[in-house]
Amino acid sequence: MSKEDKKAAEKEFKNAQDLQRAGKPDGCLLAVLKAQELVPGNVEYMTMGEVLRQQIIGQQVEAGNHLAAAARSNRGCPALSTRSTFSIGSQNAYLAQPPA
Repeated sequence: MSKEDKKAAEKEFKNAQDLQRAGKPDGCLLAVLKAQELVPGNVEYMTMGEVLRQQIIGQQVEAGNHLAAAARSNRGCPALSTRSTFSIGSQNAYLAQPPA
């Protein structure tokens, strides 16, 4: 790997840190992945990339939980009130539970 690659990776990593502080995990992950491509094996880049993946996954799971709760209560979004359209009604044990 060249000095230019290391310098470019450092720039991408700094950009990733700025994006993380700005609350933009998707853009941050892209910048970290680019830094990893430029300098494979850098533990700091790999660690930040994995932490970001987990953060994004957690956010997606949380969003899914909110949608499932809305569908269970049959309130909120009109699209969720037509559960059969999405084939999520009776097949899903979580959604079949009565609202708390």
